[in-house]
Amino acid sequence: VSVSLNTSNPIKIYPNPGTGQFSIRSDHHVNDLRLSIRNVSGQLVQSKVVLFQKECTFEINEAPGFYFVEIYEGHELASIIKLIKK
Repeated sequence: VSVSLNTSNPIKIYPNPGTGQFSIRSDHHVNDLRLSIRNVSGQLVQSKVVLFQKECTFEINEAPGFYFVEIYEGHELASIIKLIKK
């Protein structure tokens, strides 16, 4: 499940479900993204800035379960993606 607020630049995260190592893919060049990863209780479990062209990877080192990845382009919320970590 994902909610894309910026429809001109859809962002995808895969594999989903995954075992902890995930990739982010964008159809357009992105200078910097800020990721806020939250558990189902809404607690922030990880926050990071990712610099990449069109694809990069990140890891969730938390327990298996559901997570929500809030993706910000600059200061604007671009997308919220539900991830499943096996």
